[in-house]
Amino acid sequence: MGNLFNMNNFFFRFMGKLFDTVALSIVYVLVCIPIVTIGPATSALYYSTVKSIRRDRSYPIKEFFKAFKRDFKQSFIVGLILVVVGLILYVDVKFAINYIKNSLTYMRYLYIVIGIVMSFIAIYIFPLISRFSLKLSGLFRLSFYLAIRHLLTTVVSIILLFGSFVLVYISAGLAMLFVPVTVNLLISIMMEKVLQKNVWAWYRQTERMRIRTSGIWSNCKNIIGKEEEYVRGKKFALPRDFCEKMYLMTR
Repeated sequence: MGNLFNMNNFFFRFMGKLFDTVALSIVYVLVCIPIVTIGPATSALYYSTVKSIRRDRSYPIKEFFKAFKRDFKQSFIVGLILVVVGLILYVDVKFAINYIKNSLTYMRYLYIVIGIVMSFIAIYIFPLISRFSLKLSGLFRLSFYLAIRHLLTTVVSIILLFGSFVLVYISAGLAMLFVPVTVNLLISIMMEKVLQKNVWAWYRQTERMRIRTSGIWSNCKNIIGKEEEYVRGKKFALPRDFCEKMYLMTR
């Protein structure tokens, strides 16, 4: 009988997760209303879903706005680029259909390929922003590289996203109460393995860090709150936010 009212039993933990899922989904939808904030909101949603919903660390709303503020500039630029490319593709497709009918087949395949490439990049780029401090060019290159190398993860993620849009449509929007967080949670199960396996090697290579990976992981765990660390007798600066994100992945 005593276990019935224990706050750590399955029922209360499930209800707590359900409440967090609905609350975080609602916050995400509200933040996305201005349209231009979709990029930062998507990056923050992935970060808070993995950290709070999946790993039970901190409060999801708090982590959402923390990540939203921290990664706003970069994720805003990325989101703007993707939206602009999408609009250009849409306009070009309409133009090709209406005015270039003889070249429609060729143009159709060209736009399909460009659309697929941008979709592949969009799958990975916001989780990458939420996890790592990389340059803008590196984000796009790494996103495409991961999408091709882990094609199964890419395809499954796209299917999940497409299914979520269908579910929202047939439910007249009611599914938005849980779909954003739930889909991110399912994608993160595959995505986190991909990121842990590939990204650190990429970061070390692009930044020309000639230090053993194990040593860096150790330093990242200890560098939070510090500006620099000494590695093999040489002063080695690591971005603080990068180490905080990397440390989260080792938990």
